[in-house]
Amino acid sequence: MIFNGLIQKGMSVIRRFLPDPCIHCLRSIFRFKNVSTNDCVDASQADLPYFATLKEFEEAGKILKRENIYGSGPPSPEVSQEVLYYLTKYAGPRILDIGCGIGAYMKSLSSYGHECEGIDTNQDYVSACLLDGLKVQLMSAHELQFSPNSFDTVIMIEVLEHLPEPIVALGKAFRVAKKNVLISVPNIDVLPIMSKYQIVPWHILEATHVNFFTPRILESVLKIFAAKSEVFTYGHFASWISEKALHQHVFGVGWKDRPALPSKD
Repeated sequence: MIFNGLIQKGMSVIRRFLPDPCIHCLRSIFRFKNVSTNDCVDASQADLPYFATLKEFEEAGKILKRENIYGSGPPSPEVSQEVLYYLTKYAGPRILDIGCGIGAYMKSLSSYGHECEGIDTNQDYVSACLLDGLKVQLMSAHELQFSPNSFDTVIMIEVLEHLPEPIVALGKAFRVAKKNVLISVPNIDVLPIMSKYQIVPWHILEATHVNFFTPRILESVLKIFAAKSEVFTYGHFASWISEKALHQHVFGVGWKDRPALPSKD
């Protein structure tokens, strides 16, 4: 039967035929024996963050602690196409990726012809990058071991919010950048409106986020080092909220020197 084959292939295939199966229905139809709850729950939740943890603690009758909720996940192997667009728009040929993770942006930028190097403080991430043939070193953003103006552009994608001394790290980034520094951080500016609906941004639950930015705050920080800066938000979400357009992230560009005006010719 077709359903027997679906069971063998797993839930991702089952959902092509039954988009919103519940645990109760799956047990009845497919005779699942390892379902641990009698609740009629949307099975698509099983792939969402926290679902397994909540069920584990419910089954054990245990109280969740702060460390069970506030955590930190691995770096994403995927890039944001919006961020990639801005990086290719503003970056120079030679790029340093601070906090490069497993090199997702380095790989994409290299495919656009950029020469990329990266640093990270996680040895496992550095090792993974080296296995992929990427030029990455174990190094702190606070102690960059490069000469001044070694790179055209320095990028810090979702990095500043993690650093104990973000201003120090930003100063180091500007020192080794010849053209500009490109930054993306989570946008805390959405918090007031979201609180009206008793919703908090996802990144608030990230245990290693110790610095928080609005567009104006990021612009103020960039102006400490940049001759000229440009800051804007991106990543539209919660379109059902009508008060204002909400964006998940802030992107900032800080130029070492004021960019030349476009030619009128």
